[in-house]
Amino acid sequence: ALPGPDTRIRGLVLLNPWVRSEETLARTHLKRYYLAKLLDRRTWADLLRGRLNPIAALGSLARTIRGATTRTDLSAARRYQDVMMDGCLRFPGPILLILSGQDLTAAEFEEFVSSDAGRAAALASPRVEVLRLPAATHTFSARTWRDQVADRTISWLERT
Repeated sequence: ALPGPDTRIRGLVLLNPWVRSEETLARTHLKRYYLAKLLDRRTWADLLRGRLNPIAALGSLARTIRGATTRTDLSAARRYQDVMMDGCLRFPGPILLILSGQDLTAAEFEEFVSSDAGRAAALASPRVEVLRLPAATHTFSARTWRDQVADRTISWLERT
């Protein structure tokens, strides 16, 4: 039997939660990379000047679309993403979720959450506080970002 919940844990602070899968990575790439490339006039200029191989680019896009739309067989075991999310949703305490704007891991997490109405609703719960730092990198490499994370975490802990 599994042990019961650890009552010493009163809250969770999650930074750019990892939910990597081939499917979510591909969908995130489609939205963040390929869409931006299609709308970037430099891409079209490179194509017209012969600096972009359209066959290679289309092949890469096709592989990404295939990855985004191909569902793997999950009958043998549940995906760890679902297990992790179930654990977060069952956790009774407050959660502080901190997401970097310039981070593929954070973007993939947001893609994973938005792809399911139940997950999206759960993370919109009043017990979940979300801090988005649009310019921040995955590791919050600038002092300003680290200070924002520290300040917000401290204030969240004081309220919790």
